[in-house]
Amino acid sequence: MSVTPFIEGDFRENGPFEYEGELDSEHINVSNEENEQDIKKIKLFGLHKFGPGYSFGYYIGLGWFNNDKTQAIYVRPKINNLDYNRMFMSCLESKEVRKHLSSVYDVRLDEKFIIPPQQKNRVNLLPIIIYHYLFLLKKDLIKKPLMKAYINRQENLKAKVKGKIMVSSHIKKNISNYREDRIMCFFDEYSPDCPANRLLHSAYKMGIQYLKTVEQMQERDAVEYSSIEKYFDEIGYLHSYSETAKIKTNPLYMHYKEPLRLAKIIYRYFTYQYETNDKTVQANKPMPPFIINMATLFELYVYTKLLKTGHSIEYHPRGNGGEEPDFIDKTENSEMIIDTKYKEIYTTNSYDRADIRQLSGYARDTEILKKIFGKVKDTQGNPAWDTILDCLIVYPDMDNGLDKIPEDFNLEMKNHKIENFHKFYKLGTKLPEMGTAAGSRDQA
Repeated sequence: MSVTPFIEGDFRENGPFEYEGELDSEHINVSNEENEQDIKKIKLFGLHKFGPGYSFGYYIGLGWFNNDKTQAIYVRPKINNLDYNRMFMSCLESKEVRKHLSSVYDVRLDEKFIIPPQQKNRVNLLPIIIYHYLFLLKKDLIKKPLMKAYINRQENLKAKVKGKIMVSSHIKKNISNYREDRIMCFFDEYSPDCPANRLLHSAYKMGIQYLKTVEQMQERDAVEYSSIEKYFDEIGYLHSYSETAKIKTNPLYMHYKEPLRLAKIIYRYFTYQYETNDKTVQANKPMPPFIINMATLFELYVYTKLLKTGHSIEYHPRGNGGEEPDFIDKTENSEMIIDTKYKEIYTTNSYDRADIRQLSGYARDTEILKKIFGKVKDTQGNPAWDTILDCLIVYPDMDNGLDKIPEDFNLEMKNHKIENFHKFYKLGTKLPEMGTAAGSRDQA
């Protein structure tokens, strides 16, 4: 496997893609609206027609440009030096937010691996996946008993029969060697040392070794995550990636579903490198094609910040016709619609009129209003939702944004009105940057 050829250019999320000629349906999405759909269905980082040319959606990552897998493309964040790894880590801290993180990224394991460009601050999804996996083990999985399953065993038992006698093996190992007290048996055993747990153990061992040696994991984290090892004391390891094909999620152990998905990605990443003797592959660390939805990551990052304010925040409440604002604040005297917009336009005095229409619709949706106010009535006996709701847009602002969203953000936002619209406000929030100390920029 030689070094992967890449399409030349500095490509960024939501940025232009100059291409001579027409791209077919295998390359492009119908429109930018499709960026809101299942990330597994997104083609080529949300590439869509935009005016006379093409534009990417709010996605970053590595992917194949053509179907014959001869040219790859690399798309990076639109914000310079954005540390999306730390954004993701902040989201992991919250159990409420953590359960939504699988919608942020997709790893395409079935496609040919790519040797990524050797450049500073290149996109690397592996640390995110490993930390996501370790968090699920530490915070969720090990708090419950290990799954058990029936596994096939062969054993030379002493003075007893279990399951079926392996006649041929018994003759060779025992009869021929005058071991009359032994019987070679084949039987099923209900044990935690099953393929699913072996996969979890293998991925754990590979992941924590990578973080310690390559990513220079902090000593505190190393101690915390090393304690997981005792959970796998009686569990062995997988021997090849092909063994993962038969591992399925047991309906009685649905909490295994996400850890198994992540463990499979980690295991595949490391075993891929050892399946070939090609020194180029081993030296350059090929990666599977992957995609990260930056708009969704920003949304969840803001969710983490909002939860820390102590307000009664509900995520994606469903309204009439399936409409869903990002958040509603149900706190008394702070009721409002909150939506994140991963756009630069709000750092200026301008706005996107489509966003104003969207939030106005949410603020008048009776199902959403019922979720906010319930059956509460005002002093005249009318439903409380007869009043006009506040609408807040939260956007990224690396220069003048807030380090964290304050507890009284419902008052702070009054200083940031969106001109020309009644009860419309905006709040900018800073995002973590590479090269800054953890915690100085990402006080989620």
